Amino acid sequence: MASVYRQGGRPNWMVAWYDAGGARRVRSSGTTDKRAAERLAAKLEADGMLAREGIVDPRAEQFSTAARRPLAEHVADFLAYLRHKGDTEKHVRDREGQLTRLLVASRVSRTPELTPARVRAGIDALRTERQVALRTANRYLVAIKCLSRWLVREGRMDSDPLVGLTGFNPSVDRRHERRALAPDEVERLVAAAEAGAPHRGLSGRDRAMMYRIALGTGFRANEVASLVPTSFDLDAEPPTVTVEAGYAKNRREAVQPIRPDLAELLRPWLDAKPAGRPVLDVPSLTHRTAAMVRFDLAAAGIEYLDAAGRVADFHSLRVTYITNVVRAGANVKQLQALARHSTPVLSLAVYAKLSLDDVCRPLDAMPPTPGARPKARDEGAPAADVA
Repeated sequence: MASVYRQGGRPNWMVAWYDAGGARRVRSSGTTDKRAAERLAAKLEADGMLAREGIVDPRAEQFSTAARRPLAEHVADFLAYLRHKGDTEKHVRDREGQLTRLLVASRVSRTPELTPARVRAGIDALRTERQVALRTANRYLVAIKCLSRWLVREGRMDSDPLVGLTGFNPSVDRRHERRALAPDEVERLVAAAEAGAPHRGLSGRDRAMMYRIALGTGFRANEVASLVPTSFDLDAEPPTVTVEAGYAKNRREAVQPIRPDLAELLRPWLDAKPAGRPVLDVPSLTHRTAAMVRFDLAAAGIEYLDAAGRVADFHSLRVTYITNVVRAGANVKQLQALARHSTPVLSLAVYAKLSLDDVCRPLDAMPPTPGARPKARDEGAPAADVA
């Protein structure tokens, strides 16, 4: 039998009823009006009885209840779920920002409004108002599709309305094309950092080691920022650096082999680092790397933006690493493993920046053209970039 009562001197009436499973439930009515609370209790009791008798589907009522809640509450629960399963705080904050901006732009406040048309309109608005690139738009789509799948798994929606929503092809909208640094530019950048004054909380030596780690592993800025002394196993054969799953982009632990000469440079530097602390112990390091690189590029006399409109930023160090792996003659499987990509196509099409000389080098090993006199290419000729 449904009932209403007050609890602990609170102004709102509490309602008690028996649900579809016969269990007694209690909740606040949200009102100080006793008659309104009694009507709510009677409705909840009747709904429970109809469900027990098989007259109505209890899941339909469950979906209806979820549909009445503000979507912001579902998002808060989703973020709590991400934290509970071990996602990093940075990943959770990124998801929160992406979902908040997209839902506002899409004008979606309840689950029934979460439709492909609304989401596409929101993406279009973000691309117009915030100049969002297609690659970034795909991140928004991944975030909202993760939310919609979770809503279905949690029994808050009966089906996923966004299951057929597809992403964009970012190759037609590359607004921030990165380039690989030439070997002499790498030397000048690291040397300038090593000799440079402290900048954005890091000493010159620490910045130089940060660049060496990125150039020797292909790690992204957040992955480098996550490293602690125990991440490095310099006595292994080969020596390795490990990024924990929570910080890797694919959410898998990455055990990356490194060259012995890098390991020897790292050894004395790591000896001075306190245990249990990041080796680059600066708050919000990933938000500082852009300014650090530009500071050291300027000191090294390297242009941030080249004649082709390509930039040299921290992520360019990963581009440089992958390009060097290709130039070293790695096969497709080795390249995919070292780049930690789900497909080698991404490594080759997006990250590997080869010069015309690199592309033509295999031609020298091919059999000569029939009837032609073999002639080696002039190795001293300048090579044009192919990107």
